[in-house]
Amino acid sequence: MRTIATLVLVAAALTGCEKGSATVEPAAATPPKDVHACDKASTVLVAALQSGDFEGLSKQTSGALTHDLSRPEFDDLAAIVQWLGPLQSRTVADHDDSHGGGVRTYAMQFDRGGAVELEVSIEADGKLVGFEFSGKGYTEAERGVLAEPWREFKVYDFHFLDADGNAVPTGTPIAGNKVDYEIVVGGIEALLGEHHLSVEKIVFDEAGTAVFREPIEFDTKFDEDAMGVPRGSVRGYVEVPGPGKWKIDLRITDENAHRDIEHEQSFETVAG
Repeated sequence: MRTIATLVLVAAALTGCEKGSATVEPAAATPPKDVHACDKASTVLVAALQSGDFEGLSKQTSGALTHDLSRPEFDDLAAIVQWLGPLQSRTVADHDDSHGGGVRTYAMQFDRGGAVELEVSIEADGKLVGFEFSGKGYTEAERGVLAEPWREFKVYDFHFLDADGNAVPTGTPIAGNKVDYEIVVGGIEALLGEHHLSVEKIVFDEAGTAVFREPIEFDTKFDEDAMGVPRGSVRGYVEVPGPGKWKIDLRITDENAHRDIEHEQSFETVAG
């Protein structure tokens, strides 16, 4: 499965130094300037995951990866890398500089687990555009530390849509009585590929009275995002009687993974 992994340069710590002996500074967290841009990108990637620096990593991503790198996604991936511990070794197993800024595959060994492979793709400006994490060590980390929080089928993103299918900024009133939405769901359990989803859509008014209810079922395929995590986008709509404040309740069952999730979102409509 694909995922993120970042390189951390580990320096040997001196213990029990004698008085007057030379002090050895730890290795810098950033790579030297003469290394390949892929090496720099992978170092920044692993360091950000191991330190939990979501904002810092977001500044180093580009294209589809920036779009896919949500906070819940980052936290899941960071937990895997943190379980692996400090990086012990890294070698370049393969490389291809004919696309964008280059693609490199690294054979890595962390403090815990078996061998890990990390493929990193960058654009010409050196920013990360994709990566793939695999190998025995990664599988061990998945199974060893994340258990239910990572494996569960869950909501990654939700937003309402305007008439052109663009996301409506949070808190912005929506014109008209027909309200379109998009919800992104996924997780390890979504690796099953084809899915049969049952979705019950319910809208409540301010008093808590249901004003719209519709159950639907459909088959869909969850594709892997830029990080290799399976996720699926579900679009739909609800209708309200008129202007006012409402709450949508989406109850989704993945019949393949045998999981239920629920998502609630408040919104306001105005005359359109």
